[in-house]
Amino acid sequence: IQSLKDEGCHVIGYARKSTCEKDNDSRVRLLILVCKNLKNRSLACKVFASGYCNANEPLLERDLNKQEHPFPQIHGDGDTQG
Repeated sequence: IQSLKDEGCHVIGYARKSTCEKDNDSRVRLLILVCKNLKNRSLACKVFASGYCNANEPLLERDLNKQEHPFPQIHGDGDTQG
């Protein structure tokens, strides 16, 4: 990955948690870990995170309906729409 970055490529990461998770604390904790891993291990320069989406949702429909309580503690660069 580092050689790609040295050639000028940008590594973009995407993390999501499905809506089946029972509580927001677990969802946030796991999303934070995934975002950190994407930045540290995968050397992602930007990470986008969605806390309420299922894998079978079309990508264009994800995050269209913003949730009342976004997760500001997740250190991402936005969601799939931003």
